[in-house]
Amino acid sequence: MKAMTATTVEPATGGVVPERLTVAAALAQLHATLDALGDQPDATVVAEADAVGRAVSEVERLSRRVASLRLRLVACANRSQVARRSGYSTTGAWLAQQTNSTGGAATREADLAETLESVLPATGQALAEGAVSPEHAAVIAWAIKQLPEGLTAEQVARVEASLVGEAARMSPARLRGAARRALAVVEPDQQAVDEHEDQVLRGEETSALGRCRLSMHDNRDGTVSGSFVLPRLAGDILRKAVQQLAAPRRGNTTGTGAASATGAPASGTASAGGAAGPDAAGRRDSWVGWTGRTGTAWRWWNCWSICRPIGCPARSPRPWW
Repeated sequence: MKAMTATTVEPATGGVVPERLTVAAALAQLHATLDALGDQPDATVVAEADAVGRAVSEVERLSRRVASLRLRLVACANRSQVARRSGYSTTGAWLAQQTNSTGGAATREADLAETLESVLPATGQALAEGAVSPEHAAVIAWAIKQLPEGLTAEQVARVEASLVGEAARMSPARLRGAARRALAVVEPDQQAVDEHEDQVLRGEETSALGRCRLSMHDNRDGTVSGSFVLPRLAGDILRKAVQQLAAPRRGNTTGTGAASATGAPASGTASAGGAAGPDAAGRRDSWVGWTGRTGTAWRWWNCWSICRPIGCPARSPRPWW
């Protein structure tokens, strides 16, 4: 392992160049440069779109290179067993303390740092050059782990190189979708590629079900707050149901002479409970219209499909309220 100390480099032309920067000195220079930049551009500057665009792109590239340096430092700490010597059980726990981040995020970062150093040299190089982001690198690391056993090192390297090339023009989300079929780079049999993609998707679904949770908290002020984690399909169903509840279709609550589309009695007829009169019938028409717009049976079934993974009392396609 190379020690992070100042060294003198002898160029091929002879003579001595200035000492190579240490990591600490380089970081100090970066801080000094940012301090010298001050608040530029200030609120009075109106720049051309092309100039601003280029500057934003370069800042993004610089941030990726700094992220690469951070991951290399984390990998160095892992190799050097800094966490153990500092009294921490894992590198992730040590990193969480150093960065004031959550344990889960720090552990994922430590794992990515180790993977880039030991398994994915091309991805690590692309990150160091600013061609890909840490999010792209995490997707590539995930995709390589999904590859079937039996591939040669050369085949794995080809898949990695293909993903790095796609990462340069895709968002991490799109790259994850494409990475499910990364095996196609080295596998000519499309049926085998389809079967592998199916296995990957089934694994994602199983993992999603294992991470399902629902938590609710009474704020003691008349409101309840909470959070949940659902599989994507259940989340899409829940979003649709909430959207229909928040903005139902109009046009089913009026009607004075005929029964509604859901079978509700018209205004002025007897209600199911025996009450009669325009007020009672109007209330029932309004209730049936509301359930008709949102689709009562549809909502019951999908509440069951959403809540079943997280242990909700809905064990059958019937409402529990």
